[in-house]
Amino acid sequence: QFLEVSVALDQVLLLKVVFLKYLPFILLMTAQKA
Repeated sequence: QFLEVSVALDQVLLLKVVFLKYLPFILLMTAQKA
């Protein structure tokens, strides 16, 4: 049970890292479209 929770937390953390990494790029793309 605990292992599943820690795996889920790892996935959320990874998602945050990826999101923060690509956020500037996404903002740049949306800014160019506007």
